[in-house]
Amino acid sequence: MAHPVPMTIISVALLLVIASPVLHLRTGITDIHRLPRLDRRRGRDQDPQREVAPGTELQLQVVVTDFDQAATKAAIEQLKTTGLTVPGLSEPVEVTPSHDGKVALVAVTIGGNRNDEVNRALVRQVRTEVNPAVFGALPNVRTYVTGDAAFTVDTTQVYADGVPLIFAFVLGLSFLLMLVAFHSIVIPIKAILLNLLSTAAAYGVLVLVFQDGWFAGPLGITPSGIIESWVPLFIFTILFGLSMDYHLFILTRIKEARDRGLASRHRRCQWQSP
Repeated sequence: MAHPVPMTIISVALLLVIASPVLHLRTGITDIHRLPRLDRRRGRDQDPQREVAPGTELQLQVVVTDFDQAATKAAIEQLKTTGLTVPGLSEPVEVTPSHDGKVALVAVTIGGNRNDEVNRALVRQVRTEVNPAVFGALPNVRTYVTGDAAFTVDTTQVYADGVPLIFAFVLGLSFLLMLVAFHSIVIPIKAILLNLLSTAAAYGVLVLVFQDGWFAGPLGITPSGIIESWVPLFIFTILFGLSMDYHLFILTRIKEARDRGLASRHRRCQWQSP
């Protein structure tokens, strides 16, 4: 390369610009809202949620144990009243007991879809504030918040909690592998940084196209404002692994040339058959 320093600066800057959309990455769970509104078989504009599940609404559900106790039933009545004072929760409120009458499912209506930040905040508020305030004086009662919005919160949190561990494992193992292979600290650090940069650029393109909707029309994509929760980790493990493989191949070839006595700045490395 005739001008390594300027080209390095330009390349890194370009990749950072491409990677910048990852700063507003939002993960969630795919739902029916991601289906295209245009039903080509019928040739008219459709709302897939209305067509597939007419009249349905999103619910925040609370499973309550010891429903056969009078104190628990009184607390559920209080929950029905308290829940409706929380912005975002609305009627109808349904209480469905189990067959044996020992457990009840309390369902409260919420608006929007499962990936809305408002609904995620509602799930956290009911878990950390509403339920403890209503059922805190009943030590034997257990409450479990569920529903589509709660499932989204829990699933995305599982993947978010796994990110540090998976990144640490993959990066640490890659560092040790290259350290043993090339007996150098600089080489594995440089390789990891370069591969992380290319992975970040891939994340940026992912967000631009599938979340923000850039070029969605020509590509036939219906953006929904979220990325499936497992996709970022999947992309990282696959893309980083492939990038590291090619990096190892190239560095191994360079090391072989160096072992044959070629200088570091030698521009041509001709293959010599054994």
